[in-house]
Amino acid sequence: MNIKVYGLHGESLSDVISMDGNYTVSFRCADAVIIQASEIKTVRVNLLMEIDEGYLLNVYPSTFLTGQSITLFPSPFIIDNSHTGEVSLRLQNCGRNQINLNRGQPMAKGYLTKIFKVKLKEHDFAEKTLVKRPSRSQRKDTDIQFEVK
Repeated sequence: MNIKVYGLHGESLSDVISMDGNYTVSFRCADAVIIQASEIKTVRVNLLMEIDEGYLLNVYPSTFLTGQSITLFPSPFIIDNSHTGEVSLRLQNCGRNQINLNRGQPMAKGYLTKIFKVKLKEHDFAEKTLVKRPSRSQRKDTDIQFEVK
């Protein structure tokens, strides 16, 4: 398994679903919270997570939150194997009215993603191609000329 989720205080407010080795985590609100208009608030989810090296969890707001003018800040929120401690999400109310979140309400979904390492290789170009641009009067009927130096 590439992810372990532990509920704090013996309770878990998340669902971990595995489909063909792909994991999703559903995050739910741990406490009732009121978020005022234009406010950014940190919301607890009562979870500890361990993610294997080479993986990360991309967290996106639930459809309920986006319908209420709430977004994750920053979005997407990323959790990797260096994360320690309780998971909490920062929510931003982008609307004009206060939003009430109830305990256990779905807030976000996380998608486990494998990280692939890319090796960059330097390439020495022996020849460079320069392009001469024609003047405005030449642009209609003149081909662009290439020079190789």
